[in-house]
Amino acid sequence: MKRFLTATGLALALAAGPAVAQEKKDQLPQGPPPGFQVVTAVDAETSTVTVRSTATVQEIRLVQEKVKQGDQEILVNKQVVVAVPVTQQSQYNLRDCSARTADGTKLGTLDALKKIKTGTAILIGAPGGGALDPAYLQVVNADAIVITPAQSNLPVPGVGIGVQPRPIRPKR
Repeated sequence: MKRFLTATGLALALAAGPAVAQEKKDQLPQGPPPGFQVVTAVDAETSTVTVRSTATVQEIRLVQEKVKQGDQEILVNKQVVVAVPVTQQSQYNLRDCSARTADGTKLGTLDALKKIKTGTAILIGAPGGGALDPAYLQVVNADAIVITPAQSNLPVPGVGIGVQPRPIRPKR
């Protein structure tokens, strides 16, 4: 009987397979994603970097449409929402920002100014957000530059209107 129970127990253990550790659930990245922006100017004297990005804004436009009313056609004004690409330009003073490479290497202001060139893409992190979640950095090279503005650069709620990026209107 003992042999039967031992054999049965062994057979059940083998049939069940190895103990599986609980798999970690895929976690979503923490914090907001960075913005990809293109450097348009670097001023070493003032330690500023000017960047350009494109955003899509919605505009309401009036269009005239012919509508049949009975046996007559009349023109009516109709409001439509249109998605319009807008180029925005922002300027960052690197003395008030944290600069590092995507692999986490901190850069001083002078080192960052040497590495940042006009025409290259850089990442702009959330103000005061610190290091970016590594999940966001998987799509860039280890030497990509990440600029994180200081918390002090943010507008104070209820005081003034704050600093907003200046849109550069596209040529039509």
